Amino acid sequence: MAEYTRHYDNLQERLAFIKEAEDTKAWQMLHDNFDSDWEPGSEPHGTLVFTDDILPTPEELAEAAERKAMEKAEELIDAIDNLAQAKVFLKRLCKRLFRSGALP
Repeated sequence: MAEYTRHYDNLQERLAFIKEAEDTKAWQMLHDNFDSDWEPGSEPHGTLVFTDDILPTPEELAEAAERKAMEKAEELIDAIDNLAQAKVFLKRLCKRLFRSGALP
């Protein structure tokens, strides 16, 4: 994971740096650190910190969670089917054993 910083002196520069990172899709902003002398209401100036470790979007996380839930549901359905087949097998086995006299 690499990080880089960009210092900006005004809102226009700040927005340009953010747009550049968004357009390349290679960098994601981690922090927006205002300079210590910045005061609320004044022109922003500070340092943006970017990373190349792109985190998934909320939509991507939701899709991944849905896929995982569907996989688990399919596993549970398969397990239920296996139990149902085992039940049928055991019933048949018990009937055969009872008919053969092996079971009282």
